[in-house]
Amino acid sequence: MKNQDVARRPRPRRCASCRFQRVGLPAGRLWVDRIVDEARHSADPVRLMDLFGLSNLSATGYLLSAHPDKNIGTIAP
Repeated sequence: MKNQDVARRPRPRRCASCRFQRVGLPAGRLWVDRIVDEARHSADPVRLMDLFGLSNLSATGYLLSAHPDKNIGTIAP
């Protein structure tokens, strides 16, 4: 039967990034946009670290790019 043949055929694997490539948006860019958007709303590095698994340095970098006015410079020894 034709239906049984179709049911036994392996389905092509689809990757998450392939869906975004069809609309011209790389998955990595979407990920960065999501992090920056969350940084704009919360301004909390611990929240970014928990949500996205970022390091302290990465979370701080995203926050400073989203809120350049909050950059206090380096801490004096």
